[in-house]
Amino acid sequence: MSEKTEKPSAKRLRESRAKGQVVRSAEIVTGVQVALALGFFMFKGGALFDALRGLIVLTIDVVAEPVEVAAARILDAVIALCMDFLGTLALLIIAGSIVAGAAQVGPLLAGEALKPQLSRISPLSHAKQLFSLKSVFEFGKSLAKVVLLGVIFSYLLKRYAASFRYLPACTLSCGLEVTVRLVFWMWAVLVAFYVLFGIGDYAFQRFSVMKQLRMSKQELKQEYKDAEGSPDIRHKRRELHREVQSGSLAANVARSTVLVKNPTRIAVCLYYRIGETPLPQVVETGRDAMARHMVRLAERAGIPVVEDIALARRLISGVAPGDFISPELFDPVARLLRAVMDLPYDHDPDGTDEHDEE
Repeated sequence: MSEKTEKPSAKRLRESRAKGQVVRSAEIVTGVQVALALGFFMFKGGALFDALRGLIVLTIDVVAEPVEVAAARILDAVIALCMDFLGTLALLIIAGSIVAGAAQVGPLLAGEALKPQLSRISPLSHAKQLFSLKSVFEFGKSLAKVVLLGVIFSYLLKRYAASFRYLPACTLSCGLEVTVRLVFWMWAVLVAFYVLFGIGDYAFQRFSVMKQLRMSKQELKQEYKDAEGSPDIRHKRRELHREVQSGSLAANVARSTVLVKNPTRIAVCLYYRIGETPLPQVVETGRDAMARHMVRLAERAGIPVVEDIALARRLISGVAPGDFISPELFDPVARLLRAVMDLPYDHDPDGTDEHDEE
């Protein structure tokens, strides 16, 4: 089996994307959620505190009222508080999660990823995943989270330990200020932590996905063959493309002096005018379907069509369209043109007297 050392092709990447196999880091999404929650409480924390204080006051005020009335009033206040704060926070986190996911993979609807697959519940597949590089990385990442966050939070608690000692002698507002400040720093550290871990996790996820999608050289060659088709089809496509681009195939055939062909596979149009062209010029060539099309165009335009298998092969392999014929073709082409154009004999292009040769 060929070693997979080549980068995945664009087609392979498109197929993997359709299957839901994309580069995506859950740590980035979690980090966005934590950051949004911190921002929400920074801007709405005061209002939330006032609402909770109002709820406590309401609970005290309804003590003397009937149970049904008191319960209804408290329930209405709790529902309003939840809708105003928890509902807003939930919508904010959901929207942030969607944006964070879309920013990593773009708009994606992978239908194949939703199809049930036996491999997902196969014990053998799960056993292989336990000892994979990805599992080792995830375990190391989780361990690093616990250790680093533990060290950072321990440092913060130790720093604020002296303040906690004097909390019993502090007023309510003073105690809340110290607590809120500690929670803020712990939360901010958590956000920074997820930013760094998100960058590292995304880099690893990209490495892992690209490694899984690597291709062997044989796979790349086979994909190219499948995309391009057989050599005959590719040649025909190039000829048709050249015809469409130039728009001059019919015009080139119509202005030709003679068309040389082998029975059905090759056609070459030659152009020569005395006093206008120094040497005969190949103006158009074609193979297979294109050659047959050129023959039909020549017959329709009244251009002489001569079957000369050897000359047709030498012309199409040795002279590109738009070039003059090479010296080794002077003699056979001159004989052909004299026969087609009914020219009197002068001398060959290379200066050799044909009668002398005979």
